[in-house]
Amino acid sequence: MQSGQDYEKQIGENNEFSCAFQMVIGDRSEQQDNFGYVLYPNEGLIVICDGMGGINGGKRASEAAVSSIIAEYTANRLNDDVSGFLTEAAIHASTVVHDLKDETGKLLGAGSTMVAIVIKNRKLYWNSVGDSRAYLMRDGQYIQLTTDHTYRTVLNGQLKEGMIGQEKFSRENSGRQAEALLSYLGSVPLELIDFNEEPIDLQSGDRLILMTDGLYKYVEEKIVSGILENFHSLEDSLQALEMQASRISHKEERPRDNMTVAIIQMK
Repeated sequence: MQSGQDYEKQIGENNEFSCAFQMVIGDRSEQQDNFGYVLYPNEGLIVICDGMGGINGGKRASEAAVSSIIAEYTANRLNDDVSGFLTEAAIHASTVVHDLKDETGKLLGAGSTMVAIVIKNRKLYWNSVGDSRAYLMRDGQYIQLTTDHTYRTVLNGQLKEGMIGQEKFSRENSGRQAEALLSYLGSVPLELIDFNEEPIDLQSGDRLILMTDGLYKYVEEKIVSGILENFHSLEDSLQALEMQASRISHKEERPRDNMTVAIIQMK
């Protein structure tokens, strides 16, 4: 199933986990996020994409990326090399997005972030491109699995290694260039993909949350983790996250970006 509506909620479940999704257009004129999922009795795929590329470009990019990854999963889900499959699916989706054309036949030049997970036999496989994120919530610990492919991540690494000083870090980290993506679907060749080399054994009660930057750029991690820990219902958790993002946007007088969130709970 795939969706790119302005505002939508969906829920699903199989033998191993339950999942819920929420998509909000925010203050944007167009919904450029997209999500999709496929569930089988003991496994499933969930993918979220955040498009970019001007009017229609971002929307088409995220739709094409999600459609491509779902199609690849449906055709290849019996492949035992799940990590390899996710990598190849991301590379293929990047080519699909790169090849999108406008009505004149000119390449759109659009792109999309991507975060995808496969849960198979209670093992978690994930990968990401860009700055959409995945977290694991277990026993009160809220752990970011993915790494943002942004210039800010490079700056953080350079600061930790002593390659730059605090003054340069603070100066460059505060500008818009700090959020510049170093990798995204639509890049050919796609050279930077984040993934787990070994699957994560999932436990009953574990929660996973996937999100576009329309959530984490507004709501702090400690608030998100508190909601995940204290709200039993997945739908109530999503509603609480939406209320927090809306409240912070209003309080800080910041326009809302598109926001898409998926929460998965192991049975």
